[in-house]
Order: sequence, then structure tokens, then C-alpha cells
Amino acid sequence: FGGTVMKFLPSLKLSQKLPLALIGSAIVVGAGVGIVSYFLASSALEAQARQNLDTIAFERANQLSTYMQGIESDLKKTAKSDNTLFAIGGFSKAWRGLDNPSLGTDASSTLQQAFLTGDVAKRIDVDKVAGLTPAYAVNHTHYQPIYREQIETQGYHDLYLFDTDGHLVYSTLKADDFATNFADGSGGKFADSTLGALFRKALAGSSDDDFVFTDFAPYAAAGGAPLAFIATPVIDATNVKIGVIAIAISPEPLAKVISYRQGLGATGDTLIVGLDGLARSNSGFTDEDDVLKPTIFDDTIKDAVTGIPGDTSSPNFRGHDVIAAAAPADVTASQSWAVVAVMNRSEIFAPVTLLTSMMTAIGGALLVVVGLLGWLFARSVSRPITRLTTGMNALAAGDLDVEVKGAEKSDELGEMARAVEVFRANARQVNEMSEGERISSEARRHERVDMMQVLQRSFGEVVDVAVNGDFSKRVRAEFPDAELNSLARSVNNLVETVDRGLAETGEVLS
Repeated sequence: FGGTVMKFLPSLKLSQKLPLALIGSAIVVGAGVGIVSYFLASSALEAQARQNLDTIAFERANQLSTYMQGIESDLKKTAKSDNTLFAIGGFSKAWRGLDNPSLGTDASSTLQQAFLTGDVAKRIDVDKVAGLTPAYAVNHTHYQPIYREQIETQGYHDLYLFDTDGHLVYSTLKADDFATNFADGSGGKFADSTLGALFRKALAGSSDDDFVFTDFAPYAAAGGAPLAFIATPVIDATNVKIGVIAIAISPEPLAKVISYRQGLGATGDTLIVGLDGLARSNSGFTDEDDVLKPTIFDDTIKDAVTGIPGDTSSPNFRGHDVIAAAAPADVTASQSWAVVAVMNRSEIFAPVTLLTSMMTAIGGALLVVVGLLGWLFARSVSRPITRLTTGMNALAAGDLDVEVKGAEKSDELGEMARAVEVFRANARQVNEMSEGERISSEARRHERVDMMQVLQRSFGEVVDVAVNGDFSKRVRAEFPDAELNSLARSVNNLVETVDRGLAETGEVLS
């Protein structure tokens, strides 16, 4: 390709080479500046986006930690309240009254028949139930509104009260796990669930400041929906353990804590990720349930779960190339998640894409202008040189009536034209001499003609290569005639001026 270009360029005229040189210089400079600017701008935008996502992930992680600490604080306060002490005591006593094998009564069956009826979603609103012993009915009528208000205010899924034998003596929602046994080996329907394990671990605690947490997992009594649980033992004033209180947490409140849109643009999103690489929150960008489904996860996010924040990227997250940042969120003293903030690269680099399009359009328009200016400049140089060459060839052939144009100009081309005009005038004067003078100057004329031919050949060589774009040659002849020397210097000055003008034009373009 390079060899083809080198063979092609010398075949072009000066009027063609000058515009091509200007346009080529503009393309090289524009492309170089554009490419460097693109990469610099892209790098700056990516760095700014990563810093922004780091900040968002850190802020949302702190908010999530604060929310979970609030749940612990509320559970601790509830476990130590008189209402809870009296409620567990009252419900446990009522359970024992309902559970009388000698009379053929079973507390679990009796309570489930009384409460697990009708629309599941409306059971939480039932305070009074007929057909129960006053001991349980009075306690339920009193405490159901209190705990219902608490879970609705705090955003909990459900609240549970267990006695020390593992009986779920009270729950706010009255799901299928109500009035079943969660003790190990009890044979209860949900004893082997995450809530059963939580109860047993909480019951083994020695203080009501001991919190036990189980991460999200499908819970059969909630229709297989993912729930997390937190529990603590309930200890009375005599330091006797009387039961366990537990709270169920659904993913929806967690998503609300981290998902407000400030700083996330149109494609940004935040999500909670566990150490298993599964999501703990749903996204507003997907229609399906994301909880406990695989999500963006790599070593950086894994480190964030264990306490080390960082940023990363993924070429295909939900079908998009994204940049992400992760920060740790403390759930309990021994349990953490990572809050991950993600954003599509296409949105991050949208300003660069727009700038590139604008630069391309503007650059194309400027190239047209530069090409037109180059063509005009080339014509202003090549046409006078061509006319002078034609005139000198005519003079060398003896045509003393040829018109020499351009003598009125004040530049180097004008000096050349005036020098040629002087030569033509002298030649005409020689023709007008008397016969005697003609004979006496014949020798000088022959000598001058010879010098003129030498100058013409030298001048022709310089002009010919100059027309082809090569301004390195000079008129080397030295003559005993001042006018011819002046003409030779004018040619050299012209070539040097054009050469210097082209170099300066290139510098201006750069």
C-alpha cells in the first residue's frame, strides 16, 4: 500500500498535491486528537462512575446495616417489655389448659381449628375468636392488635412467641405453622425448618441480649417464599427463661431500604448479595422473583461480603455490560451481606459517544473547508508559475512580443515576472540597434543567448519539479549578467517561499 501511494503522489500536479497535503494533515491531526480525547474521556468517565458507585454502595450498605440494627434493637426492646413477658406467660398457661389428654383435648388442634379458617390474608385482622377458653381468647384479644401494629409499622412479615417446650403459642399472621411444635424430635411439621433451628438456638442462649439470625431460605409455611428470621430468648425478672420471641423478615422491606434512585441514572440498580452468590433482594428491572437466584458475583463481591469493599465489572449482567461496586453490610455481629451498585457502561459512556458523533460531523465539515482552501491556495501558486514558464520558453524561442503577466504583484512571483520583462525589453532593444551596433554586440548577444538557454534549462528543471511538489531543487547557475542572476535568485526565493509556506501551513494545521 505504501509503495502504491509513493508511486501515485509524484504523478499528481502541484494543484492536486497541496489540497491533498492539507486534508491529509487535518485528518491525521484530527484523528489523533479524537482518538486520544476519546480514550482520556472514557477513562475519566469510568473512574468517575466507579467512584460514584462506590459511594452509592457504601451509603446503601450503611442504611441496610442501620435497618437491621433497628430490627435487633426493636426485638430486644420487645423481648424485655412487660407485654411480651405477660403474653408468653398467658399464652403458655392457656396452651396447657387446652392440652388435656385425659379430656381428649389437644391444644394444637383446637387452636388451628379456631384460627386457620377463612382467607389467609385476613387472619391477621382477627382479634376475637369464639369457642375458645377465656384464658386464650382474652390474651389474644388483648395482644393481637399490639403485635399487628408492630409488624405493620416495622415492616416485619410475622412475629412469633414460643414457650420453652417449642410450642408456637402465638403468631400474628396465623399461618400454617401456628400452634405446631418446633422442638427437636417433637415431630412437628415445621420442626426441621429454618425457624425450628432458630428457635432451638435462641432457647439455648443465656441472655436476652443474645440474638440469633438465619439467612433467607424458602419457608414452607409461607408458601415457599424466602424468609429470614431473627430471635432472642425471653427471660423474666427472676432470670428464668420463659420462651423465645422471633421475627420473620421478607425481602421487600430490604429492597426499599437500598433501592431509591438517586445517583443511579436510568440503568443503575442496587441489590443485596449473600456469601453464596445469591440475591437477597428483588430488582425493579426484572419481573420475576430474584431472591435466592444467582446474580452478579465474583471474588470482589465475595470479599465485600466478608468486609472488604471494592469495584468490579461484568460483561453480561442481565444482558448488559456493567460496572459494579460492592460494600459490606453487617446484618448481625457474625453475619454480613454485600450491597452491590451496578450501572450499564452504555449509559456511563453516553457523553463520549455523543461527543464522538459531534466531532465526526464537525470534522467532516472542516475537512471540506480545508480542501477548498487548499485548492484555492494551490491555484494561486501553480497558475502564475505555469504562465511564467510559458513566457520564458517563448522568449528563449525568440518571441519578443510575448506578454509577461504578473509583474504588478508585490510578491516573489511579481519579482520573477518583472525580471523576465526586463530580459524581454533588453532583447527587443538589441533588435532595434543600428547595424554597426548590431555587429559589435553580436558576440554579446550569442553569449547572452547561451546564458539564457542555460538559465532556462536550470529554471525549467526547478519549476518542473516544483510543479510536481518537490521544492528542494534550486537554480545553481551563476552568470556575469546581473539581470540573469537576479532572475535566478527570484526563482530560488519563490521556491523557498512556497516551501516555507507549506511547512508553516502544516504547523498551523497541527
